[in-house]
Amino acid sequence: MTAKIGQGWTIDFGALTGSLEGVGTFEFGAVAPRVDVTSHSSTGGTREYIAGLLDPTEITTPVYWDMNDADHVELYVIQGDSTQSDTLTFTEPDASASYTATAYVAGIVIHADATGAAEVADIHWQTTGPFSLASS
Repeated sequence: MTAKIGQGWTIDFGALTGSLEGVGTFEFGAVAPRVDVTSHSSTGGTREYIAGLLDPTEITTPVYWDMNDADHVELYVIQGDSTQSDTLTFTEPDASASYTATAYVAGIVIHADATGAAEVADIHWQTTGPFSLASS
């Protein structure tokens, strides 16, 4: 197996006019919580677990922030409004796969650095269901 470089992912959201640019390191996915199904008849007095249901997840994407960018303004305006749910797509750098879910912008936290560094914001996406996978 050959390792793939993580740099260059594309993030698209239905409300944007193009792909989200200037994105830093991010993580997404889901982990099924464990459900305790232990009973008095459990073997050897040991707890037993099964996988629970996947929960929708929050994804944080840091971006270089610019309120002169129409897409950034749009995201800022619709933050916290779950009626503005739309398609959120993460595409691998080599376009070998894309991961899509319905999501809304739960919030935006702007970090204004007093040292003169670039202004960054964390965009918090809340998915409303599972991701689907499309591979080429």
